[in-house]
Amino acid sequence: MERERNPLEELIELKQKNDIETYIKDFDILWNRSEISEKNALVFFIGGLEVEVKNLIKMFEPKTLKQVYILARLQDNTLTHRRYNSNPTKQTYQPTTYAHQSKPYTLTSYSKNLPGSSSNTSKPFSNGLLRTPLPYNANPVNKTTRPIRNKDLDERRAKGLCFWCDEKFVPGHRC
Repeated sequence: MERERNPLEELIELKQKNDIETYIKDFDILWNRSEISEKNALVFFIGGLEVEVKNLIKMFEPKTLKQVYILARLQDNTLTHRRYNSNPTKQTYQPTTYAHQSKPYTLTSYSKNLPGSSSNTSKPFSNGLLRTPLPYNANPVNKTTRPIRNKDLDERRAKGLCFWCDEKFVPGHRC
């Protein structure tokens, strides 16, 4: 005589093997026969899910089986969509080469575009990228600390000049 298995044992051992709908249906049948709380059922249900689905559901910390079922269906649909709609022939990005870029930049030609050089233009490099932008203060004024007398400060203030350079001071001025 074959002994009927305990529904709680079957519920604990139940794992998602194929589609989520079959797992939900099988889980509901066993849950109704096992007489456990929804809180415990929620733990068993999440534990039996595929890892890719389980991790997302745990992130949302659902409080009811209804919430878990909705999240499981959404994640399963997302995974199914990715599996069947992945394009195995994805093309990688290839930068466009323009006619004026006949020879690639070398270290020598690159150094011509460094700060302080005479040919500092904004032409793109041969790989289609623009050159590295100049640092904020590419040509700093030599700031030497010198004592400024109150008389000099008052004079500069009256003329509207910067205290450090001879340029007119305006809000946002930088030496």
